[in-house]
Amino acid sequence: MNKEIILAIIGSVIAAAIISCLEYFKVFEFFNHQIPFWVLVMTIIFCVTFTFIWTSIIRKKLTANKRVFIISSAFTSTPFFSELIKDIIHSIESQGYEPIVKLPFEDFNIIDMNKHVEKLYNDVNSYSAGIFIHAEPDKHYDRFHNFSKKFNKPLLFLDCHKNDLYKTFDSKCSFIGYDNSVTGKIASDTATILLKKKEIVSPKILVIASKLQSERQSNFASCIQSKFPNCDLTIDDSGEFNRKISHRIVLDNLKNKLKHSENICDLIFCTNDEMALGVLSAIKELNNKLLNNIIVLGCDGIEEAKTIIDKKNKHFVNTVDQNPKLLSNVGVEILFKKIHNHDVEKEIYLTPKMYVPIY
Repeated sequence: MNKEIILAIIGSVIAAAIISCLEYFKVFEFFNHQIPFWVLVMTIIFCVTFTFIWTSIIRKKLTANKRVFIISSAFTSTPFFSELIKDIIHSIESQGYEPIVKLPFEDFNIIDMNKHVEKLYNDVNSYSAGIFIHAEPDKHYDRFHNFSKKFNKPLLFLDCHKNDLYKTFDSKCSFIGYDNSVTGKIASDTATILLKKKEIVSPKILVIASKLQSERQSNFASCIQSKFPNCDLTIDDSGEFNRKISHRIVLDNLKNKLKHSENICDLIFCTNDEMALGVLSAIKELNNKLLNNIIVLGCDGIEEAKTIIDKKNKHFVNTVDQNPKLLSNVGVEILFKKIHNHDVEKEIYLTPKMYVPIY
């Protein structure tokens, strides 16, 4: 608003100067008398008003053309998304653009997410680019493919997994995420090292996962079974990346085994850190010495998990680090290259790494 006022003042001064010059050089002599003072005042007022309105309109148009929408399918239950969205907002603002975040009322509510998409159909001119997080464009192919054609501006699909359908989207779209098949293998390699250190030949392993991004658990299972053919492996994919649900799964599983004096569990792999934190709280609640040697591995690399690992927690020993800051930086960099009409790759999949604790 200060810019508009300054421009309005400058415009008024210029207008007044022009009128004074015209009067000085007798341009208005055809009136046969001097210009009335009130005409000069009205002219200045008109110039001020016109300049103010004009600069406001121009600014509004420029602002509208520098807005980026962000639609995420989750926010509250997964700190990974929270950290990712915060980093995206910071990166977009640092480029002088305005991020507009649209969230569902409930996490992983695709219906809510689709409602936001429908509203955007009538408001495409208000944005210069857009970001979908965990949009599962392969499962909602028609919706997102049609929207990308209508929008016809740079679109980024973030936290995606590989799919051949992405090749059918036009060059304004990019798909970026972590390679989930590698995630499972990295976790299994670390689990193998930890179990062999304890000289466990036939480990009992519990995998707490979600039906979303199932490559994580399926690849972990195939890799770990190749190393331990006689392992007792249980996969529960009802975790929904949720701490409370994971807590309940572990309570049910371990209580039953404690009741029957069975070999409890050697290792629990969770396909995100929220569920791993739920496992920790369940073990603490049970407070049984028979659970002291359980190894817990996570996935995502959220700050809370890393902090616990750095404190040498006896259970939660490591996590597959899918750094949300790196994902954000790469994604936003690609998006702005598209905004500036640079050629970029359509699909980029980052390689996760096992977190290196700070001891």
